[in-house]
Amino acid sequence: MTKPTHYEAREFWKNTWLRNPQYVDELNSGAYRRRSVRMVEYFGPDIEDTETFCELGVGSGRNIFYFHEKYPGWKYSGNDINPGVLGVIAKDFPGVLECVNITIDDTLGYLKNIGGVDTLFTHGHLMHIPDSTISEVCRWMAAKANKYIAIHEAHSHRENAIVFRHERYRFERDYFDMFPGFVCKKSVGELAVNANRIYGMYLFRKEPA
Repeated sequence: MTKPTHYEAREFWKNTWLRNPQYVDELNSGAYRRRSVRMVEYFGPDIEDTETFCELGVGSGRNIFYFHEKYPGWKYSGNDINPGVLGVIAKDFPGVLECVNITIDDTLGYLKNIGGVDTLFTHGHLMHIPDSTISEVCRWMAAKANKYIAIHEAHSHRENAIVFRHERYRFERDYFDMFPGFVCKKSVGELAVNANRIYGMYLFRKEPA
Protein backbone atom coordinates (compact mmCIF):
# COMPACT_ATOMS: atom_id res chain seq x y z
CA MET A 1 0.00 0.00 0.00
CA THR A 2 1.35 3.44 -0.92
CA LYS A 3 1.26 5.95 1.91
CA PRO A 4 -0.08 9.41 1.02
CA THR A 5 2.09 12.47 0.93
CA HIS A 6 1.20 15.46 3.08
CA TYR A 7 0.13 17.24 -0.11
CA GLU A 8 -2.29 14.46 -1.10
CA ALA A 9 -4.02 14.36 2.27
CA ARG A 10 -4.18 18.13 2.49
CA GLU A 11 -5.67 18.58 -0.98
CA PHE A 12 -8.19 15.80 -0.41
CA TRP A 13 -9.59 17.46 2.72
CA LYS A 14 -9.40 20.97 1.32
CA ASN A 15 -11.87 19.86 -1.35
CA THR A 16 -14.05 17.37 0.53
CA TRP A 17 -16.63 19.80 1.91
CA LEU A 18 -17.01 21.58 -1.41
CA ARG A 19 -17.29 18.56 -3.71
CA ASN A 20 -19.21 15.98 -1.71
CA PRO A 21 -22.29 17.26 0.18
CA GLN A 22 -23.40 13.66 0.70
CA TYR A 23 -20.26 12.99 2.73
CA VAL A 24 -20.94 16.03 4.90
CA ASP A 25 -24.51 14.89 5.50
CA GLU A 26 -23.21 11.45 6.51
CA LEU A 27 -20.89 12.96 9.11
CA ASN A 28 -23.81 14.83 10.63
CA SER A 29 -26.09 11.80 10.76
CA GLY A 30 -27.59 10.48 13.97
CA ALA A 31 -24.86 7.88 14.45
CA TYR A 32 -22.09 10.47 14.27
CA ARG A 33 -23.98 12.86 16.53
CA ARG A 34 -24.28 10.08 19.10
CA ARG A 35 -20.52 9.56 18.79
CA SER A 36 -19.96 13.22 19.65
CA VAL A 37 -22.23 12.93 22.70
CA ARG A 38 -20.28 9.82 23.71
CA MET A 39 -17.00 11.78 23.59
CA VAL A 40 -18.42 14.55 25.77
CA GLU A 41 -19.51 11.90 28.28
CA TYR A 42 -16.14 10.13 28.14
CA PHE A 43 -13.78 13.10 28.33
CA GLY A 44 -15.91 15.76 30.02
CA PRO A 45 -15.84 14.69 33.69
CA ASP A 46 -12.03 14.57 33.69
CA ILE A 47 -11.46 17.96 32.07
CA GLU A 48 -14.05 20.10 33.84
CA ASP A 49 -11.38 22.50 35.08
CA THR A 50 -10.86 23.52 31.44
CA GLU A 51 -11.36 27.19 30.61
CA THR A 52 -10.04 27.21 27.01
CA PHE A 53 -10.85 24.38 24.59
CA CYS A 54 -9.41 24.05 21.07
CA GLU A 55 -10.39 21.51 18.41
CA LEU A 56 -7.93 20.79 15.61
CA GLY A 57 -9.93 20.10 12.45
CA VAL A 58 -13.40 21.35 13.43
CA GLY A 59 -15.06 19.90 10.33
CA SER A 60 -18.83 20.22 10.54
CA GLY A 61 -18.70 21.80 14.02
CA ARG A 62 -20.56 18.83 15.45
CA ASN A 63 -18.15 18.15 18.31
CA ILE A 64 -17.92 21.74 19.52
CA PHE A 65 -21.71 21.97 19.37
CA TYR A 66 -22.08 19.15 21.90
CA PHE A 67 -19.16 20.21 24.11
CA HIS A 68 -20.54 23.75 24.21
CA GLU A 69 -24.01 22.43 25.05
CA LYS A 70 -22.54 20.71 28.13
CA TYR A 71 -19.87 23.30 28.98
CA PRO A 72 -21.07 26.71 27.77
CA GLY A 73 -18.64 28.60 29.99
CA TRP A 74 -15.52 27.42 28.17
CA LYS A 75 -13.84 29.60 25.57
CA TYR A 76 -13.72 27.70 22.25
CA SER A 77 -11.36 27.93 19.30
CA GLY A 78 -10.23 25.72 16.44
CA ASN A 79 -9.01 25.40 12.90
CA ASP A 80 -9.79 23.70 9.63
CA ILE A 81 -7.96 23.64 6.33
CA ASN A 82 -11.09 24.14 4.25
CA PRO A 83 -13.14 27.37 4.33
CA GLY A 84 -16.11 25.30 3.13
CA VAL A 85 -16.67 24.10 6.70
CA LEU A 86 -17.94 27.54 7.71
CA GLY A 87 -21.00 27.18 5.49
CA VAL A 88 -21.63 23.65 6.75
CA ILE A 89 -21.46 24.77 10.37
CA ALA A 90 -23.79 27.70 9.74
CA LYS A 91 -26.35 25.37 8.13
CA ASP A 92 -26.23 22.34 10.41
CA PHE A 93 -25.24 23.74 13.82
CA PRO A 94 -26.58 27.28 14.19
CA GLY A 95 -24.88 29.18 16.96
CA VAL A 96 -21.54 27.37 16.83
CA LEU A 97 -19.90 30.14 14.83
CA GLU A 98 -20.95 32.57 17.56
CA CYS A 99 -19.22 30.61 20.31
CA VAL A 100 -15.99 29.50 18.59
CA ASN A 101 -13.17 31.36 16.89
CA ILE A 102 -12.32 29.27 13.79
CA THR A 103 -9.12 29.89 11.85
CA ILE A 104 -8.70 28.51 8.33
CA ASP A 105 -5.16 27.16 8.38
CA ASP A 106 -3.05 24.04 8.10
CA THR A 107 -2.84 22.29 11.47
CA LEU A 108 0.91 22.63 11.90
CA GLY A 109 0.87 26.30 10.94
CA TYR A 110 -2.06 26.91 13.27
CA LEU A 111 -0.34 25.26 16.23
CA LYS A 112 2.80 27.31 15.72
CA ASN A 113 0.81 30.56 15.85
CA ILE A 114 -1.59 30.06 18.75
CA GLY A 115 -1.02 30.59 22.45
CA GLY A 116 -1.54 27.96 25.08
CA VAL A 117 -4.96 26.39 25.72
CA ASP A 118 -6.13 24.18 28.56
CA THR A 119 -7.44 21.35 26.37
CA LEU A 120 -6.55 20.36 22.82
CA PHE A 121 -9.04 17.98 21.19
CA THR A 122 -9.08 16.03 17.92
CA HIS A 123 -11.60 13.65 16.39
CA GLY A 124 -10.62 11.77 13.24
CA HIS A 125 -8.04 14.42 12.43
CA LEU A 126 -4.57 13.19 13.35
CA MET A 127 -5.24 10.03 11.33
CA HIS A 128 -5.09 12.14 8.16
CA ILE A 129 -1.65 13.57 8.97
CA PRO A 130 1.10 11.48 7.34
CA ASP A 131 4.01 9.81 9.07
CA SER A 132 6.43 12.46 7.85
CA THR A 133 4.58 15.17 9.81
CA ILE A 134 2.73 13.54 12.70
CA SER A 135 5.58 13.59 15.24
CA GLU A 136 6.10 17.33 14.77
CA VAL A 137 2.35 17.98 15.07
CA CYS A 138 2.18 15.96 18.31
CA ARG A 139 5.18 17.82 19.75
CA TRP A 140 3.51 21.15 19.01
CA MET A 141 0.26 19.90 20.55
CA ALA A 142 2.15 18.99 23.72
CA ALA A 143 3.80 22.40 23.73
CA LYS A 144 0.49 24.27 23.43
CA ALA A 145 -1.77 22.20 25.72
CA ASN A 146 -1.67 23.53 29.28
CA LYS A 147 -3.58 20.65 30.89
CA TYR A 148 -5.09 18.01 28.61
CA ILE A 149 -4.96 16.41 25.17
CA ALA A 150 -8.12 14.46 24.30
CA ILE A 151 -8.21 12.53 21.02
CA HIS A 152 -10.45 10.10 19.17
CA GLU A 153 -8.44 8.61 16.31
CA ALA A 154 -8.08 5.52 14.14
CA HIS A 155 -6.18 2.96 16.18
CA SER A 156 -3.43 0.68 14.91
CA HIS A 157 -4.78 -2.53 16.45
CA ARG A 158 -7.60 -3.66 14.14
CA GLU A 159 -7.92 -7.39 14.74
CA ASN A 160 -11.43 -7.64 13.26
CA ALA A 161 -11.50 -4.54 11.08
CA ILE A 162 -11.40 -4.45 7.29
CA VAL A 163 -9.36 -2.04 5.17
CA PHE A 164 -11.05 1.34 4.99
CA ARG A 165 -12.18 2.49 1.55
CA HIS A 166 -10.15 5.74 1.71
CA GLU A 167 -7.05 4.03 3.10
CA ARG A 168 -4.65 6.32 1.28
CA TYR A 169 -5.86 9.28 3.34
CA ARG A 170 -5.80 7.51 6.71
CA PHE A 171 -3.01 6.46 9.06
CA GLU A 172 -3.82 4.15 11.94
CA ARG A 173 -1.56 4.59 14.97
CA ASP A 174 -1.18 4.00 18.67
CA TYR A 175 -0.82 7.49 20.18
CA PHE A 176 0.10 6.36 23.69
CA ASP A 177 3.67 7.77 23.70
CA MET A 178 3.38 10.57 21.13
CA PHE A 179 2.90 13.65 23.37
CA PRO A 180 6.08 14.61 25.28
CA GLY A 181 5.43 15.61 28.87
CA PHE A 182 1.95 14.04 28.97
CA VAL A 183 0.75 10.81 30.57
CA CYS A 184 -2.24 8.80 29.38
CA LYS A 185 -4.90 9.01 32.06
CA LYS A 186 -7.31 6.65 30.32
CA SER A 187 -7.97 5.09 26.93
CA VAL A 188 -10.52 2.83 25.29
CA GLY A 189 -11.00 1.22 21.88
CA GLU A 190 -14.31 1.04 20.03
CA LEU A 191 -15.65 0.24 16.58
CA ALA A 192 -16.21 3.04 14.11
CA VAL A 193 -19.79 3.97 13.23
CA ASN A 194 -19.66 1.79 10.10
CA ALA A 195 -17.74 -0.96 11.97
CA ASN A 196 -14.81 -1.11 9.56
CA ARG A 197 -12.04 0.02 11.91
CA ILE A 198 -11.10 0.41 15.53
CA TYR A 199 -10.92 3.87 17.03
CA GLY A 200 -9.03 4.75 20.18
CA MET A 201 -10.11 7.44 22.64
CA TYR A 202 -7.19 8.71 24.69
CA LEU A 203 -7.10 11.31 27.46
CA PHE A 204 -3.64 12.69 28.25
CA ARG A 205 -2.79 14.86 31.25
CA LYS A 206 0.26 17.12 31.47
CA GLU A 207 2.82 16.00 34.00
CA PRO A 208 3.99 18.48 36.65
CA ALA A 209 7.20 20.24 35.63
